[in-house]
Amino acid sequence: MNYAFEEDPPLLSRSIDRRTQSRLHPALPPHRFQTDLSGKDVLEVSCGHGGGASYLARTMRPQSYTALDLNPSGIAFCTQRHRVDGLSFVQGNAQRLPFADASFDA
Repeated sequence: MNYAFEEDPPLLSRSIDRRTQSRLHPALPPHRFQTDLSGKDVLEVSCGHGGGASYLARTMRPQSYTALDLNPSGIAFCTQRHRVDGLSFVQGNAQRLPFADASFDA
């Protein structure tokens, strides 16, 4: 699902495949988000190579988007590859989150 491929400037049709887009973007049927992410602090657990996080941070306009993954080399890749305002990548364990309780809205 997550190939971490983007162009500069990012192009929706080239960023991720159409099946993935339909899972991520509320305007593309049949899937819809149940939560409006705009202006919210968002946590994604297990971000992989960050393509989905980058896409959602750009299109859903959250206040902040934190993407967590256990793999340190994957986080290094994400940090270098996906430079988006409000998007940060953190290496950590989902079973022991390195954040205070109630740090995120979604």
